Amino acid sequence: MKDYDLKADVEAQFSAVWRKVLSESNATPQSKPQGILLGGQPGAGKSYGTKEIKKRLHNNVLVINGDEFRAFHKYYDKIYQKYGESASEHTAKFAGEMVGKVRDKAIQERLNIVIEGTFRTVETPLKEIDNFKKNGYEPSIVVCTCPKSISWESTIKRAEAQIDANLQPRYVPKEHHDLVVDKLADNAQLIFDSGAVASFEIYSRTAKLFDSGVDKNKSIKDIINNELNSLSLDKSEQLEVKKLLTSKLEKEAILKPVEPISIKKLIDNENVVSHKIAKIKKIKR
Repeated sequence: MKDYDLKADVEAQFSAVWRKVLSESNATPQSKPQGILLGGQPGAGKSYGTKEIKKRLHNNVLVINGDEFRAFHKYYDKIYQKYGESASEHTAKFAGEMVGKVRDKAIQERLNIVIEGTFRTVETPLKEIDNFKKNGYEPSIVVCTCPKSISWESTIKRAEAQIDANLQPRYVPKEHHDLVVDKLADNAQLIFDSGAVASFEIYSRTAKLFDSGVDKNKSIKDIINNELNSLSLDKSEQLEVKKLLTSKLEKEAILKPVEPISIKKLIDNENVVSHKIAKIKKIKR
């Protein structure tokens, strides 16, 4: 690996990568193509955002995800065997170069594009937006996020699922995940405030949280931070909590039977009280 030539490897693998991304879409040339940047922390559920975009564009869009290109690295197997969970650090340059080459080809073909990223920095998204504009694209932003504890757990489960499928797992370093979590809200707000895009959306794993075309005077930063720091339970935990609450409410609802009001009993009680008062007065005399 000492004599490894990054540029040559990217050139050699490009055709295979291009065929792969084309096979996963119905992308066709457009007169006014769209360039969509999809950001969010690792494990946030960006696949949900991708599905929404594909649905909107009837799958007429090319999705560029650098993580999926790592396996095309000439020495990917050796890198994984040597570095294990930190292998992603040693394939990052290859993945980045391949993303750029695929993007340039897609722009040349006038295809709708989604580029997946993390928004770890502000500079990279703004640079991509500027590139889209220079090439006649309509740029927009989609951010996907979720509670940070859930996204981290999801990266672990994804790696475990890949192992079960006899695939080399794509591990995410904890420090990288946490760095993106720390930067995401601030960077998204800065990009929004720049006015570089007309459309800006935020999604959780299940719903749209923000749409710049509809929502006004809302803080991007607050929306993302609220989602990142919110508590989240898995389905089994939700069911357990529901059972406990239902049981408690049922117990609270069980009241002792109340006897019907009896006029006779009220009169009798009044007579008893009057008799006791008269007796007390007699004693005092």
